[in-house]
Amino acid sequence: MKIDILTLFPQMVDGALGESIIGRGRAAGLLQVTCHNIRDYAVERTGRTDDYPYGGGPGMVMQCEPLYRCLEAVKNQRDVHTVLMSPRGSVFDQQKAAELLKRGEIILICGHYEGVDQRFIDCCVDEELSLGDFVLTGGELAAACIADAVGRMAPGVLAERQSFEEESHYSGLLEYPQYTRPEVWREKAVPPVLLSGDHEQIRKWRRREALLVTGRVRPDLLEKVPLTYEDRQLLDERDATRKYRPGTRRLETPRLLLRPFTAADAGGAFERLFQDRDVMLLSGIPRQENENQAFKLLESWERDYKSPSFFRWAVTLKQDDQPVGMLFLEPQADNAVGALYFAMAKPWRRKGLMTEAVREALRYAFQKAGFRRIQALHDAASPEAGGVLRRAGLMYEGMARQLKQVEGKTIDCHLYGITKRDFHE
Repeated sequence: MKIDILTLFPQMVDGALGESIIGRGRAAGLLQVTCHNIRDYAVERTGRTDDYPYGGGPGMVMQCEPLYRCLEAVKNQRDVHTVLMSPRGSVFDQQKAAELLKRGEIILICGHYEGVDQRFIDCCVDEELSLGDFVLTGGELAAACIADAVGRMAPGVLAERQSFEEESHYSGLLEYPQYTRPEVWREKAVPPVLLSGDHEQIRKWRRREALLVTGRVRPDLLEKVPLTYEDRQLLDERDATRKYRPGTRRLETPRLLLRPFTAADAGGAFERLFQDRDVMLLSGIPRQENENQAFKLLESWERDYKSPSFFRWAVTLKQDDQPVGMLFLEPQADNAVGALYFAMAKPWRRKGLMTEAVREALRYAFQKAGFRRIQALHDAASPEAGGVLRRAGLMYEGMARQLKQVEGKTIDCHLYGITKRDFHE
């Protein structure tokens, strides 16, 4: 295994990797770790490798050219997987360590100061990795940890094979992209807003980019961040809904828990919901003939829950967590309009439970899942569903005649809808 590390402080990394198991592996020739000083490739004679950030702000930003020169010298025209140590990167874990080991050769770049010019990242970095949701003075310790985790798995370094556990981390927004001099580097320009001198527009740009980066790289973090009205406006400007849609999450109301279905729900769901013809007509999915069919259906949903655009909740009472209803949101063609379907088992109707569930689902759809409109159709001969929709805040928008085929009959449907603006007002 060959690991090259680009750093401003090579002795800091070399010392950490010169002892114990990794040190012995290097001495025995089982693992090759080489540190390269980025300052040796500085453009200025002083060895300077950083400059002030465009747009203002604290700290200094590492320049593109010294990093680029150092990287090109190390790669020597070879295609080597290049990783930047960054607090906004994907979280490093044992699975990633095994993946890097399989490459046989990697380059680790240690960021420092306030960050690295985004243009170098876009041009030269294959991925960004982080040790977790905290900030270090520089990337040297992170690079040493990753080199240790990867290197100790190289053949012969450990006396016997080891097993490892994956890590998990807490929430928070990731940082927006950083840029420094020169204004244009290798035909890549700094975003104009950062050169405008308009501090309010710079602030908005940075907030929006932070939201987008977090949604793209760590959607689990963004799901826990309460979005302000301004945040939602900023995301709307970039049509960002596809980037951070979080899928089916657990929701709570005073009386209910809305959660993903599991295959273990098959018995109760079949008894209360899936075998009832009238209930299933309201849900929009076929009636299940037996518990085994229900089990297979819920198994397929468990697989579909991995999709960030799959929204199907079991509506359960808090005291026993057994499904008494179900609620679905189906994204439509433009991915910002959702179709609402719901059904409640007959013994639990007329208690306001489904209205409570729909209101919570609407809050989640507009505040977290990026929808701009939710609409629902129901059989014109079933006024009870219309009452739920009206009480939840949806507005009647008209009747569509002869719209749907249900069990060989063509039925009229009432249309209800609500927009994100309506909901917040």
